[in-house]
Amino acid sequence: MRPAAGTRVMIIGGGFAGLYTALYVSQSALGKSRKSEIILLEPRERFLFTPLLYERLSNEIDWWEIAPTYERLLLGTGIQHRSLAVDAIDLAERRVIVGDGSRLPYDYLVLGVGRATALPPIPGLAEHAYSFRTFEDAERLTEKLKFLAAAERGSAVNIAIIGGGPSGVELACKISDCFPAKRVRIQLIEQSNWFLSGFNSPIRQAAQKALARRAVQIDCGTSLKEVQSKEIKLTVDGKEINRTVDLVIWAGGTQRQSCLASLDCEQNELGQLLTEATLQLPSDERVFALGDLAQIKGDNSTPNTAQAAYQAAACAAKNIEALIQGKSLKPFKYKHLGDMLTLGKGGAVLNSFGLTLTGQIASAARRFIYVFRLPTRFHRWEVLRHLLQRWGQDFVAGLSGRKSGRAQRRK
Repeated sequence: MRPAAGTRVMIIGGGFAGLYTALYVSQSALGKSRKSEIILLEPRERFLFTPLLYERLSNEIDWWEIAPTYERLLLGTGIQHRSLAVDAIDLAERRVIVGDGSRLPYDYLVLGVGRATALPPIPGLAEHAYSFRTFEDAERLTEKLKFLAAAERGSAVNIAIIGGGPSGVELACKISDCFPAKRVRIQLIEQSNWFLSGFNSPIRQAAQKALARRAVQIDCGTSLKEVQSKEIKLTVDGKEINRTVDLVIWAGGTQRQSCLASLDCEQNELGQLLTEATLQLPSDERVFALGDLAQIKGDNSTPNTAQAAYQAAACAAKNIEALIQGKSLKPFKYKHLGDMLTLGKGGAVLNSFGLTLTGQIASAARRFIYVFRLPTRFHRWEVLRHLLQRWGQDFVAGLSGRKSGRAQRRK
């Protein structure tokens, strides 16, 4: 059964959930049909492969590798990218309201806008702290780090990272390696009693060793109370302390996007949309929600990660095609493939199916795995070729350096 003439699949959000769903739909029989239309609504011009964003801080990767334009990525796919911000969604009328007031009709809708940075009402946080979630965030933080590294100073640079989750740990290790030894002091501040909560022991042990080698101070059970231009106020065991800072980075929680706030559907206490196992909204079978903006009813095991969104995108695309063709839909079943963290330049930890790798081999494995998860075959090949060339040049340079060193010793 072919889709009805003019079938329009509209996808909101160009991140892992949205973009990958669009690509999977375009590769299906539905997408290849001339009677279907796939529209991706994403106001930004560039996709951002966030798991490798940390390598950009340490200049281990070029922007084009992790932030290709949608125009380049979607060339030849049949997907229409429209740089429009969504203000609201009218489920009853099956319309999406965009910034200029236009009401765009859809037949099937995929919600994949992700979540936004959540800044709690801590005095001075919004004015003085740096976030690390978007392309613009990373550019701004990169420039700030370059400025601090180049500045003439008599003392070390003091950096406070708020949030002891994976992002905070990865930031601490990468930023430490951006500075010469003893030129930076990093404080990792976590409100709960554990950092990397939710990760298994091998990951936490490897991260703790990496942080210790870089003399990163880990402060668990510590609350941020105020941020000033050169100082932060913390509370530890009921006592208030002040610390001097040159930079504060917020690696804390997230919140729902504003366009979902008034959506007429079930939501949990975090503002996530509740879905059926098939990723459909219970109130509307033509609307699918996935990624960290959604939670499957009764499922507390699927994490809010790129890995989960990547898998859910494939399921959503297949279910959209099945729904149009009148076939049975399949429930989404998350398969945990392991955890990976970058732990500084040339270092990482990888834990998968009971095997743990650390150091350079884990770093190389992590890069290869992520290269093959990039959105399109053409972009994957470009990045892989560039990576292999870079590694080859580094190997030759290292070999030449060792030969030069031996020659100097003979003299």
